[in-house]
Amino acid sequence: MGPDSDTNFVSNGRAESLVSVVIASRNRPDELARTLADLALQDYHPLEVVVVDDASDQSLEATVRHHWPDAVFDRRRVCTGQCDCRNYAFTLAKGKYLLQLDDDASLTRRDGISKTVHAMDEHPEVGV
Repeated sequence: MGPDSDTNFVSNGRAESLVSVVIASRNRPDELARTLADLALQDYHPLEVVVVDDASDQSLEATVRHHWPDAVFDRRRVCTGQCDCRNYAFTLAKGKYLLQLDDDASLTRRDGISKTVHAMDEHPEVGV
């Protein structure tokens, strides 16, 4: 753990900020699987993945666990809509930084998160 926050981790002698990636999904296991697989290619760690299943016909938990075993996963019993699921996922997230992705989203650069975190850590006065 880092010196001042439970959202920092030490990696290679340097404190790294935890990034929580929040995804809401409903009935789209193939798209979600691709998004999680692409996310695993990011060069930044630590990442926390939070997935909220919006009452899919079949639970998305197996898909999530296959690609991200340590993900925070919650399945709603009743469909409440993507916005509500995202907002709920934000309450589950523990990261210093939050990244919301759609279940069919992909980051275009392997270093996308690391470059963003570095910029935010170097310039805390900037908000996105």
